[in-house]
Amino acid sequence: MHFSNALGCDFAVVWVRSSIIGRVHDTVRTVSNSIDVFWLVLDEPEGTVRELFDVLSVEEQRKVSLLHDPLKRSRSIVRLARRRRLLAQFLQVDSRDLNVLTASNGKPFVNTSSGESVEFSSSHSNHLGVVAISIGQPLGIDVESLSDLPDSTDFTSSITHGSEFNEIRELPLLSQSRALLRIWTQKEAYLKATGEGLRVSLQDFAVPIDSEPIGQTFDPLSSGKWWYFFGLECPQPEFDAALVVAAKGPDKPAPNLTLHYL
Repeated sequence: MHFSNALGCDFAVVWVRSSIIGRVHDTVRTVSNSIDVFWLVLDEPEGTVRELFDVLSVEEQRKVSLLHDPLKRSRSIVRLARRRRLLAQFLQVDSRDLNVLTASNGKPFVNTSSGESVEFSSSHSNHLGVVAISIGQPLGIDVESLSDLPDSTDFTSSITHGSEFNEIRELPLLSQSRALLRIWTQKEAYLKATGEGLRVSLQDFAVPIDSEPIGQTFDPLSSGKWWYFFGLECPQPEFDAALVVAAKGPDKPAPNLTLHYL
């Protein structure tokens, strides 16, 4: 695996607190080489959840209706409806007309009216959700909570490369869980970005364990395909999140990030 520090490249991370989503289209489309990341709170009043259920497609409604746990069902409705509204407003179409397509590798995407591919990725953990959107830049995002991190050697072994396993064991005990969580989110984000999913084992590659590897490029499988990694600042400290975005090479300018807290 290869790493390259891209901190010297021209990129910026901007926080925006938004009470509306209407500015999404202008924010993303007018900035070259940009990614918009939206943090979502998934716990909403019952009345709001009922309204958001009507935003979902028929297939999405069917899937959430199969969830027996009321809390999981409610959070799923909010997450999927918010994501649908974000994409619809980005494309300037009604959410009911949004047509989500699936690539050959199983990744979802949507097209603009001019045929541009709009890449998006989403994740959730407990009451927190996150959505990333870009034009034409393959990406993957993941968020996990310390409370969901299994406390077992078997789990650590199942998601770490040999070098990572040894590096974690050398850390102070109080730092090991946070480092493992960081590895987990990075790898899940990478597999989402590539569309590899279960076809690649988490043990087959390593990722940076730096505390703040912002804008770093890496080639996890030494395949000549470079990716940007961003360790994202989460709204709440018990979570860890990672964003992985395709790069044209190890020294190309990293994308600009705008982080929205809705």
